[in-house]
Amino acid sequence: MAGRVMKRFSGLFFATVMLCLPASAKLSAETLTDMLVLAYDSNPKMLAGRQALRVVNEQFPQAVANWLPTLSTAMSADRSLSASESTAPSNSRTDTYKNTLSYAQTVFDGGRNFARLDKAVASIRSQQETLRLTEQGVLLDVVKAYMNVIRDRQTLALREANKILLEQQLASTQVQFNLQQRTIADLSQAQARLRAAEATVIGADNNLKTSEASYLELTGLAPGELEMPGRPVNLPVDLEETIILAETFLPTVEIAQYAIDLAEYDASIENRSRLPTLGLAASLTHQRSKEAGAGPATDQRDISATVTLTVPLYQSGAELSRLRAARILVGQRRTELEDAKRSARSAAVTAWRTHVSANAQIESLREAAKAAETARDGIARELSVGRRSVIDLLDAEAELLTAQVNLAAGERDALVAAFEVLNATGQLTARDLNLPADIYRPVDDFERTKWKLYTTSE
Repeated sequence: MAGRVMKRFSGLFFATVMLCLPASAKLSAETLTDMLVLAYDSNPKMLAGRQALRVVNEQFPQAVANWLPTLSTAMSADRSLSASESTAPSNSRTDTYKNTLSYAQTVFDGGRNFARLDKAVASIRSQQETLRLTEQGVLLDVVKAYMNVIRDRQTLALREANKILLEQQLASTQVQFNLQQRTIADLSQAQARLRAAEATVIGADNNLKTSEASYLELTGLAPGELEMPGRPVNLPVDLEETIILAETFLPTVEIAQYAIDLAEYDASIENRSRLPTLGLAASLTHQRSKEAGAGPATDQRDISATVTLTVPLYQSGAELSRLRAARILVGQRRTELEDAKRSARSAAVTAWRTHVSANAQIESLREAAKAAETARDGIARELSVGRRSVIDLLDAEAELLTAQVNLAAGERDALVAAFEVLNATGQLTARDLNLPADIYRPVDDFERTKWKLYTTSE
């Protein structure tokens, strides 16, 4: 009877598990590439990151504006009334209209405008790297969520199939117990294993729902039928290349480098605040006055121009403190760059070794699952002729289930580890992965923004 149970289970197990396994023949299957493109185009973190970059891009025209003049006009109207209480009382009214056109421009500010422009460029490039960091994080999260759903679906299918098998095993043991061919211990053991299997099914179902919720959060879609992806093709060849790429292209390293540039520009701005400044101002004023009953209006035009040279002599010493602080900050940023490089190197080593280890474990896990299945089948045959106990078969089935669950987890870990290597080397971007998406080009938005000095349009 145990042999018949195993045959029935084999067909049921195959049908159940295949519902969760990828199949290239299924035309409606979602691919990892599809989900990466979807997240790249519509994930809120990605969209917010691009908007944040557009905000920082505005620093460039703001810095350019420091070179440009300001032009303003002011208009006023005044009416004055006077009354005389002399022997010949009289009243008079005078209306005055005044219009002033003013022009002001800083001709030289000690070179601070140049430093401000350089700082704006460094800020923009730093924000571009921040966007790349966000992109890598989102794409890696999508990979993890995608593979978690595949793993948890396989695990749930395995545990449900195992529960069905244990139900059949319990029914068989109950019949044999009634025929006095099995002991009460055999029956109790079969019941205990079934209850434990039911609990693991509940846990596996909860894990799957959690993974599906994460998938929905990242992509905006509930997971459909998922196809098992292949390994990325742009992996580094060895640990040495992994470390070099990490120290060179990782966004956190680039951000730390730009932080040094920003600190140096701030120090330059503080230092140049002690230099002379030269300003130019000019105004054109037209005034018209009209006294009621006193003939035609009188017009007056005034033109003035002023050149102002300001030489700082003593500014309370606060600027010197700010300069010292700015220079200290430069040193701090350089130390932080070294820390970023060390962290990048450590993360690269960890990612590479995890990748190598995960791939090495896959073959062992496959062999373990195959051996456990062979052992289970052999024990089932021996049970049918009375050479094995029910407990022996239950133990073999538990070992097979563990091996199959471990294999599903190992396949997930191996593929995620490969993408972790790309993330650790700064290569996990839509461009590096050759995703069929409309690649966002930060430089294009910058070019559209940098000379927008006469419009409010976005």
